[in-house]
Formats: sequence, C-alpha cells, structure tokens
Amino acid sequence: MSVDQITIALFANLIRLLGAELVAGAHRDDVDILESAIRAKVNVSVVGATPERLAAATKQAHEILTPVLARIRWQAQEKNAVRAQNRRLATH
Repeated sequence: MSVDQITIALFANLIRLLGAELVAGAHRDDVDILESAIRAKVNVSVVGATPERLAAATKQAHEILTPVLARIRWQAQEKNAVRAQNRRLATH
C-alpha cells in the first residue's frame, strides 16, 4: 500500500468516526447530507496535483469512502430502528 493509499484510508477512518458521531447525535437522520458533503469535499482540487494524479486520487478516495459511508448508513438505520422499537414499547 502506498503512502497515498494509507493517508486516504486514515481519512476514511476519521470520516467513519465522525459519521458515527452524527448517527448518535441530533442529525442522525441526515446521512444523505453527510454523504453529499463528504463526496463534494473529495471532488475539490488539490494545489500542486497534476490533473491525472488528482483524477486517480479522487477515484481512489471514492472507492475507499463507499464502504465507509455504507457502514455509516447501516449504523443510522440500526440506531433508528432501535429508537422506533423503544418508542413502541414505551407506548404499550
């Protein structure tokens, strides 16, 4: 694994952790907003990068982020399901 791949993986892990905080917090229903914001940030230009390397890095970043964001979405769905079940139990 190259330094670039490791760096991207580290950032993906950071995003996963931040996403987990989002899932547990007040904006837990806004996973679509989180994903859109993250993907938009990945698509920005990097000073000093050649167009070819930027395109390759962007593609790689999206490939790494896809399973991370899928896990965040799954966590949100699980958390929301538990909350819905707790609300149903509380009303009976």
